[in-house]
Amino acid sequence: MQERLLSAYLEHPHPMVWKGMFSRKPGESSRDALARCYPLLFVSRTRLYRTCAHVTIGYKDLRRKGFSVKDFLGLIDAFLRNSPGRAP
Repeated sequence: MQERLLSAYLEHPHPMVWKGMFSRKPGESSRDALARCYPLLFVSRTRLYRTCAHVTIGYKDLRRKGFSVKDFLGLIDAFLRNSPGRAP
Protein backbone atom coordinates (compact mmCIF):
# COMPACT_ATOMS: atom_id res chain seq x y z
CA MET A 1 0.00 0.00 0.00
CA GLN A 2 2.82 2.42 0.85
CA GLU A 3 4.40 1.81 -2.55
CA ARG A 4 1.12 2.56 -4.32
CA LEU A 5 0.65 5.77 -2.35
CA LEU A 6 4.23 6.85 -3.02
CA SER A 7 3.89 6.09 -6.74
CA ALA A 8 0.66 8.08 -6.89
CA TYR A 9 2.31 10.98 -5.08
CA LEU A 10 5.34 10.94 -7.38
CA GLU A 11 3.09 10.93 -10.45
CA HIS A 12 0.82 13.67 -9.12
CA PRO A 13 2.69 15.65 -6.46
CA HIS A 14 0.64 17.99 -4.32
CA PRO A 15 1.33 20.17 -1.30
CA MET A 16 1.94 18.09 1.80
CA VAL A 17 2.84 18.91 5.40
CA TRP A 18 6.00 16.97 6.20
CA LYS A 19 6.58 18.24 9.76
CA GLY A 20 10.35 18.12 9.30
CA MET A 21 10.41 14.58 7.91
CA PHE A 22 11.63 15.52 4.46
CA SER A 23 15.27 16.24 3.80
CA ARG A 24 17.60 15.84 0.86
CA LYS A 25 21.04 14.38 1.37
CA PRO A 26 23.91 15.93 -0.59
CA GLY A 27 23.70 14.74 -4.20
CA GLU A 28 20.32 13.07 -3.67
CA SER A 29 17.60 13.77 -6.21
CA SER A 30 14.22 15.05 -5.06
CA ARG A 31 12.62 11.81 -6.23
CA ASP A 32 15.09 9.67 -4.25
CA ALA A 33 14.60 11.86 -1.18
CA LEU A 34 10.84 11.48 -1.47
CA ALA A 35 11.17 7.71 -1.82
CA ARG A 36 13.35 7.62 1.31
CA CYS A 37 11.31 10.05 3.44
CA TYR A 38 7.76 9.11 2.45
CA PRO A 39 7.72 5.84 4.45
CA LEU A 40 8.78 7.77 7.57
CA LEU A 41 5.93 10.20 7.06
CA PHE A 42 3.53 7.33 6.44
CA VAL A 43 4.46 5.56 9.69
CA SER A 44 4.27 8.80 11.67
CA ARG A 45 0.84 9.69 10.30
CA THR A 46 -0.47 6.16 10.80
CA ARG A 47 0.46 6.35 14.49
CA LEU A 48 -1.09 9.80 14.83
CA TYR A 49 -4.32 8.82 13.08
CA ARG A 50 -4.68 5.66 15.19
CA THR A 51 -4.17 7.71 18.35
CA CYS A 52 -6.84 10.23 17.34
CA ALA A 53 -9.37 7.97 15.64
CA HIS A 54 -12.34 6.33 17.27
CA VAL A 55 -12.78 4.01 14.29
CA THR A 56 -10.31 2.84 11.66
CA ILE A 57 -11.25 1.20 8.40
CA GLY A 58 -8.66 -0.76 6.48
CA TYR A 59 -7.31 0.43 3.16
CA LYS A 60 -8.41 -2.78 1.43
CA ASP A 61 -11.98 -2.34 2.72
CA LEU A 62 -12.14 1.23 1.49
CA ARG A 63 -10.76 0.29 -1.94
CA ARG A 64 -12.86 -2.85 -2.36
CA LYS A 65 -14.85 -2.79 -5.59
CA GLY A 66 -18.41 -1.78 -4.90
CA PHE A 67 -17.65 -0.43 -1.42
CA SER A 68 -20.40 2.08 -0.78
CA VAL A 69 -21.41 4.72 1.72
CA LYS A 70 -23.82 2.14 3.15
CA ASP A 71 -20.89 -0.25 3.69
CA PHE A 72 -18.88 2.54 5.29
CA LEU A 73 -21.67 3.44 7.69
CA GLY A 74 -22.26 -0.26 8.42
CA LEU A 75 -18.66 -0.70 9.56
CA ILE A 76 -18.95 2.31 11.85
CA ASP A 77 -22.28 1.08 13.24
CA ALA A 78 -20.79 -2.39 13.90
CA PHE A 79 -17.89 -0.78 15.74
CA LEU A 80 -20.23 1.29 17.89
CA ARG A 81 -22.46 -1.71 18.70
CA ASN A 82 -19.40 -3.67 19.86
CA SER A 83 -17.76 -0.86 21.84
CA PRO A 84 -17.54 -1.38 25.58
CA GLY A 85 -19.17 1.34 27.65
CA ARG A 86 -21.54 2.41 24.91
CA ALA A 87 -24.73 3.92 26.28
CA PRO A 88 -27.90 2.00 25.32
